[in-house]
Amino acid sequence: MQRTIGILFLVFVTASSLSLAQPDDPPRRMMEKRLEMREMMMDRLNLTADQKTQMQKLHIDMQKRQAQQSAKIRTAQLELKELFLAEKLDRSAIEKAMKNIADLRQQAALSRVDHWFAVNAILTPEQQKIWKEHFSMMDGELGEGMNRMHHRGPRGMAFHGGMR
Repeated sequence: MQRTIGILFLVFVTASSLSLAQPDDPPRRMMEKRLEMREMMMDRLNLTADQKTQMQKLHIDMQKRQAQQSAKIRTAQLELKELFLAEKLDRSAIEKAMKNIADLRQQAALSRVDHWFAVNAILTPEQQKIWKEHFSMMDGELGEGMNRMHHRGPRGMAFHGGMR
């Protein structure tokens, strides 16, 4: 009997680990698709060597800003979570924390707009058409991309008020 239970346990653990290792990860597929689309767009732009250098610098600078902004947002979300976990709820402090998160998200969105204009400035008029076309195909993700990830409300808080 114990041997049967042991075998069943091993089968369960093996099956569980295999299911977790599947490459059928939707966020990963979405990221790969975006990278593929970005590479295609970059090829279509037919950038000069100088433009490629400028684009790389702009991209890295944007990634640095995004990392800083994401850290600020995540910290603010954790502070909000602390307020909700407090023994005595302080509505004013919670509202202030939520406004802070909204402001940080708006700053992040405006940073993406700044990046768009910076890239647009180094492109020729023909390349600008391709650049704009790319974003129209991406369904306006310039200002919306990050907002889609936060549709549940503050991280750790579901709309029904539960905690993760």
